[in-house]
Amino acid sequence: MVDSTSVAKSAKSAAAGEKSRVDEILKVATSVFARNGYRNTDVQEIADELGIGKATIYRKFPTKQELFFAAVDRGMERLHEHLDCESLEHLARPPIDRLRMAIREYFKFFEMNPDLVELFFQERAEFSDRPEMTFFVHKKRRLAKTRQFIQELVDSGAVRKVSVEKLSDIFGYALYGCLFVHHLTGKEKTLTQRAEDIIEILINDLLSVDGASKKGR
Repeated sequence: MVDSTSVAKSAKSAAAGEKSRVDEILKVATSVFARNGYRNTDVQEIADELGIGKATIYRKFPTKQELFFAAVDRGMERLHEHLDCESLEHLARPPIDRLRMAIREYFKFFEMNPDLVELFFQERAEFSDRPEMTFFVHKKRRLAKTRQFIQELVDSGAVRKVSVEKLSDIFGYALYGCLFVHHLTGKEKTLTQRAEDIIEILINDLLSVDGASKKGR
């Protein structure tokens, strides 16, 4: 008689192993694409770095283009997994403190994963005819969650009573723009330092944070 519990565990283990293999392929692909550029990347080089056959990659990603898009998409998923994990750890803190934390963790992630930013540029350059870039697809998916959090900020009195939609856009443009300018213009400041600049200007100085919250600068 087949033990259904054992079968379920085996299937779960196999699925976890498959996800791990795919993640490793996408991690190495991200590095190689960032280093060589999309056009100059041969899937064989990715396979060689992984120590697997090129056919193994093509079974999971039939074309180089699909592999590239999957690498960018997985990078964005990892960003939000990172932010969600940090958010859960600080859920009991006031909304304004959680906002500071989120900004710091956002830039911390990209400081640890600069290759992903390079892929954003390559996606725009190589596939300008795409209806929407991956970064903005993910931004839209999380728009309701983002606006809910900003509404918490407004309701808590930490920021002025302004349009949640406008405030969401301003924060988005500030973070996204700072990230790209940093990547393009050199590294006179670290992304960690950029995070503190945004916190200082956008939050501590402009958003009417009350005295108690300002102590958390």
